[in-house]
Amino acid sequence: MENWIPFGDGQYMVERAFLLASNHSAVDLFDTVVEVKSTAAGQRRLTGCGRIQNLLMVTLLEDSDELDLVLDFGGEFKFRLTAPNVQGGKVFAANVKSMLQFYPTRPWVQLPAAEYHQLIDRASFLGEG
Repeated sequence: MENWIPFGDGQYMVERAFLLASNHSAVDLFDTVVEVKSTAAGQRRLTGCGRIQNLLMVTLLEDSDELDLVLDFGGEFKFRLTAPNVQGGKVFAANVKSMLQFYPTRPWVQLPAAEYHQLIDRASFLGEG
């Protein structure tokens, strides 16, 4: 992968993160952090983690096998990771949250503010209300 990550090495707090299914169902992640590290060859690698309600993620996966991850770092820094690899906890009781780790399988796409807000408006967030 080319150096598509516009951030230098370090850890970055995400203002808002959510998983999004193709039918516009979504689940929020909480306390999400992204870490960028450079390899010896100068390539930047991205990994991240956030807390998620496991049962809601299972419900989301019933609708779609492939989920996208939307990350809002604030300002114009809004991105969509298409079908990232995700690994999470295996406790599926109601209201249990665990860490979800993710890393991209392809470059992320920066979203213009208008497109990001359209995603939010169309999304049906599970667990709300």
